[in-house]
Amino acid sequence: MNKRYVFILVLVLVMTFSSTVIAAQPSIFADVPPKHWAYDAINQLAKDGIIDGYGDGYFRGDRTITRYEMAVIVGNAMTKANKADAQQKALIEKLASEFNSELARLDARVDKVEAKQKLNFSMNTRFQFTHTSLGPNDGGGLVGNANIDQKSQFSERVRINFNQKINEVWQWDARIHQDNFNFHQGNYDDNAQIDLFYVTGNVLGGKIELGRNILYPGKGGFINRDFKADGLNYSVYNADKSLWFRAGTGRSTNPPFDVTKNRTSSYNYAEFIFKPTKTSDIGAYYYQQDGWNFPLNNSGAEDLKVVSVNAAFQIPNSKLAISGEWARNEADSPGVKGKSGYWIALNSNYGFTYWNPALVTMVDPTQTGAQAWGLSYRHMPSGVAGAHNYNAYATWCPWATDKQGNLMNAIDNVNAVRFDYQWVPWKNVVLMAGYDRIKPINAAAAKTNSVFYCALDFIY
Repeated sequence: MNKRYVFILVLVLVMTFSSTVIAAQPSIFADVPPKHWAYDAINQLAKDGIIDGYGDGYFRGDRTITRYEMAVIVGNAMTKANKADAQQKALIEKLASEFNSELARLDARVDKVEAKQKLNFSMNTRFQFTHTSLGPNDGGGLVGNANIDQKSQFSERVRINFNQKINEVWQWDARIHQDNFNFHQGNYDDNAQIDLFYVTGNVLGGKIELGRNILYPGKGGFINRDFKADGLNYSVYNADKSLWFRAGTGRSTNPPFDVTKNRTSSYNYAEFIFKPTKTSDIGAYYYQQDGWNFPLNNSGAEDLKVVSVNAAFQIPNSKLAISGEWARNEADSPGVKGKSGYWIALNSNYGFTYWNPALVTMVDPTQTGAQAWGLSYRHMPSGVAGAHNYNAYATWCPWATDKQGNLMNAIDNVNAVRFDYQWVPWKNVVLMAGYDRIKPINAAAAKTNSVFYCALDFIY
């Protein structure tokens, strides 16, 4: 197809993009001088992004172009069609019909290139206020029952999430995390850090995750690895994803509130999930971990051998759902062997019951006006989730610290009733509020504590 005849066809498009053509301007292409019969049209089309020559400053108008090259010209013209009148739009549509198959193939190629090159990222910023009923000498800290630093505390958290498709099989994900509990009181590490980085691959008939990742076996009520779980996870499921099996192994470094640094523990787990219907599920897992803080400085002592079952279902003829989880620790360490606990929750809907209501964002942040709530009860004897029940802190503990910088106790040797509420007042902004009534199982261990929190979560 000769370009001379092509531009007789598309010359009318020039008027679509500019009402005035200035012939005195320098030529964009070295081989299209001002006296060229199509000088004005070619220059204008180049400036409007319809044509771009061959990248070397030459137009080569006498060369026969391919249908794909013509399809590129038509595709560029289609992006300007909103400026065209009825006659010009008819011409563009005619060209688009003529080169339909070439345009479709070009779109597919562009999509593949963009998918390969695009680095996606999202951000999350949360501001939270927490108030406790405990007095300055009432204790309440998770470790050693230390006194709470302040009755009212303010905190913030920032997360930046990245993901990049490597190829058709593998994807890379990472997260930068920074939080500031009680505005940097005590020993808490509030430095920004890359706390997640892993690759995911659809291989071996399932999915492999390799690197530092989040790990919430079951519904996250007893084991919550929201920090530095370095390992290998493998998942496999059937065609409709009603049957899942997941297993993994790795090492986890100390949590951010552990005052003794540079300790690690190894972990292994296996998990099974079955969804008999779209609004019900049942699961079980086994999780083994050696302890980093019990006995003290003995990283080889087994702190966890947890067997757990969990379930959730929508109540018939209702949008409400019930979820729950039971766990028993069979590790040999003193104070933890044979300890069992559970939690149960009434949820406003089934859609977000895959995790505990205290852990999960229960609303779609893109839906302005969306609301959700969860009412839960938990029974957490000391040791069911390891020493101090530390492995459950990221799920249940409020964003408040004691005078040593450790978290307030909401998990160790307690029975508690908790209510969580979430609302989307504006798109991508979630208002969270909740109340947690905490009572010690052993009255001598601590005093009853009432905790109120309110947070704004900005997701963008």
